[in-house]
Amino acid sequence: MKLSVIKNESKLLKNTNSDFRLLIGGNTGEVKKDTSEGTHSEYFYLAEGRLQEDEVKEMHVHDYGDEFIYVTKGKGIISSESEYHVVKKGDIVFIPKGSAHKLENLGKKEFKYLFGCAPLAPKAELGHRNIAADIK
Repeated sequence: MKLSVIKNESKLLKNTNSDFRLLIGGNTGEVKKDTSEGTHSEYFYLAEGRLQEDEVKEMHVHDYGDEFIYVTKGKGIISSESEYHVVKKGDIVFIPKGSAHKLENLGKKEFKYLFGCAPLAPKAELGHRNIAADIK
């Protein structure tokens, strides 16, 4: 068995409306190039998300896997189409596959969280579907 230690060297990536670092990437095409050597899984991914003041990670859904979010810094709102919850450092959120959700930073300081999803979609582009434009 080969263990991998990630020493904060994953690059910060820009998404359409948030920043994230892919810590453990799934073995799905393009995702592999954004993680350190030896940090790929066939079953899940793990990333660190960051939202600055007033930033929002728009409504989206994961059709293939369940997602978890663990808040590591700051205060935010996680919401679905029918409910919302204020979350802070130390809180964990479970989001079943197919559940639309979004995240918002509530504070003036950075909102940071770890998030992961399992099982992986068959292709990286199928794992995350933005639906903000579909909701009026």
